[in-house]
Amino acid sequence: MSKRKVILTAVLLLAITAALLWWMNRPTKQSSDESQSRQPQTTPTPTIQVSRQVPDDYPQLSLKKQSREAAIKSYVENSRRDMRYDWKIPIRFYGKIIDQFDAPVVGANVELMWNDLSVKGPSERNLTSDANGRFFLEGVKGKGINVKISKDGYYDVSGKENQRSFEFASPAEQTFYEPDPTNPATFLMRKKGESQPLIVKNIELKLSGQGTTGTVDLLTGKISPSGGQLQVTVWKPTITTEQINVGKVFPYDWRIQIKIDDGGLVEHKDVFAFEAPESGYVPEYIAQLHVTNGASADVTVDKLFYFYFGKPQKYGRMHLRTDGDRSRVAIDYWLNPTPGNRNLEFDPAKTVKSP
Repeated sequence: MSKRKVILTAVLLLAITAALLWWMNRPTKQSSDESQSRQPQTTPTPTIQVSRQVPDDYPQLSLKKQSREAAIKSYVENSRRDMRYDWKIPIRFYGKIIDQFDAPVVGANVELMWNDLSVKGPSERNLTSDANGRFFLEGVKGKGINVKISKDGYYDVSGKENQRSFEFASPAEQTFYEPDPTNPATFLMRKKGESQPLIVKNIELKLSGQGTTGTVDLLTGKISPSGGQLQVTVWKPTITTEQINVGKVFPYDWRIQIKIDDGGLVEHKDVFAFEAPESGYVPEYIAQLHVTNGASADVTVDKLFYFYFGKPQKYGRMHLRTDGDRSRVAIDYWLNPTPGNRNLEFDPAKTVKSP
């Protein structure tokens, strides 16, 4: 073989060898994918859900701008969205205190208590009525407020003639209150007058049967079959406790009559029964009722009266209570022993010891 052929053969072998090496080490899609699969995996960043923030306070619903039904609907929706809604309502309260003559009561003590989100429980504040009898509370939040007023020389009428509780959150409540500084909530106090020495008695008669009568001497409080000024007569069936307990009290009629010899009575609903009227008296009072199988309706008589008796006339006031299914008749009375004096304002220190 010639030298030239040898050289050509060697070059060809080198070319074939290089081609084989390139083919064996060429990059492939599979190796690329495998390479990528060997790369560390990155964990996706989770999406953080940010909860909707509830307000710290809400405007009070108004019945002046919408119907009660619409306001109640809004209240229910707000309460569902925020369980603390009721206690986040701004409280603005305006009050005015007057006496029985419509004059402002100056310097009265006002105790305010409202339920809020305080960890210590209900919050409190004491105020004093100004020269116009007015007071106010602002800058606090809560569901409702209680008001109590007092002053030396005046009768406490809290819970009697005055509304004590005021609701700010729920328009469904009868005590729902919308503040108006030009029209404050009015509170009545009664200025104490000159109290009188009175005979005070608490008596109890046991009367049952048809037409059974008990008589009371109003000057002494003694009960006797006859001889007193006040006569109490009942027409009641005889009912045992066992019958009541097992629900076997059948329908029945019953009645009670009270009568004052040489005198009269007049029913009243005065919170302060401090003066007996001059006229309007009747000689007797009769309550005739019907009860059906132990029902509470029409089973109780609970009445207040002014009364007088005798010549010259003596005046008093009385509280009568009895039930149709009980023999007990309770009577509390206050009597002014001074003839012609209709003043019934009472001071316990001036109680008269009757004979």
